[in-house]
Amino acid sequence: MLQFVTTTTQQNTAAESTSFPGLLDCLNHGLFTSRGKRAGFEEDEKTVSDLEEIQDLLKTTYEENTDDVNVAERYILSNIILSNRTPDSPQLTPVNELQRITHRFLGSPEGHRSPEFYLLVLLLFWPEEQPQVVQEEDDEKVEQEATGDDGSEEKTWEDEDSNEVSETEGEPAQLPHDLQQYVTFMERAYDRGSYAKYLRGRYLLPLFFLGKGSGLSKWIHKSKLDAIVEKMVDAEQPQSNKDKVMWIKNMWISGKVWQIPEIQEILLPVRVEPCHTSIMSQEHEEMFVCVGGKKIKASVKDEPSVLSPIRFYLGFTIRGPVLFKVPHMSGQ
Repeated sequence: MLQFVTTTTQQNTAAESTSFPGLLDCLNHGLFTSRGKRAGFEEDEKTVSDLEEIQDLLKTTYEENTDDVNVAERYILSNIILSNRTPDSPQLTPVNELQRITHRFLGSPEGHRSPEFYLLVLLLFWPEEQPQVVQEEDDEKVEQEATGDDGSEEKTWEDEDSNEVSETEGEPAQLPHDLQQYVTFMERAYDRGSYAKYLRGRYLLPLFFLGKGSGLSKWIHKSKLDAIVEKMVDAEQPQSNKDKVMWIKNMWISGKVWQIPEIQEILLPVRVEPCHTSIMSQEHEEMFVCVGGKKIKASVKDEPSVLSPIRFYLGFTIRGPVLFKVPHMSGQ
């Protein structure tokens, strides 16, 4: 009987760790701010081997259920989570393959997927920095001129979705709409789902931030920032766990987290423009993020104390992209 209970508990734990929320929480394990630690449980940090095992399990599950969008979402997310811990893992699935998997589920029902699905669309298809994109385009042009290929036989996105397309081809899938449309889809999915009902009025924590890497490694899980903040607070030797919680909370509220050199080293500031044509909402301000020759709307975290930000960082909540103002501190 005890063996049955133990086995069942292990299976439940494994199932929780491979659910979408469970995967998002994997990298929080071991942190002072994690759900387990706050609840008073002993909680070990997930190792690279743990994350690779989860990714391998979800890969197998996806290969056995290629028409299940929920399984596909979890498999894709497991790669992003693994990349956060070890960006050069040989087990990571190439981005263009993950894009093609996502692409298969874009068509129907269009605009009626979950917020989780559209989060993955934005993470996978978010443009790289312009200089890098330009260089890649120049390289392709030179290669085409050398081979005499004018690119006239490129496949449409419908063609790429057919069974005739090899899964090993290097060409990335193309979205049928621009990214702004998927930001809108994500917001609508959030508003019509249970999130809006149960999280109404609550502050949505960012899940990922845009970093200085490329591919999957450009998305920084919030836990990486939390670990840096926790280390800095520990150096101040708070008297109690309650004090530690307050110090960490105040660092986020005050914007001091953005002044930590280790965080500045990994996050990528983004160029922004005001949304002159948009109506200012009483709930939140919006601005355009300018990236890859595109303009994508993002809400701006309400921070009244930051009147003249010197830069902006981009994060993603389960509702969509959010800009964080970096205040001007004395000495800068």
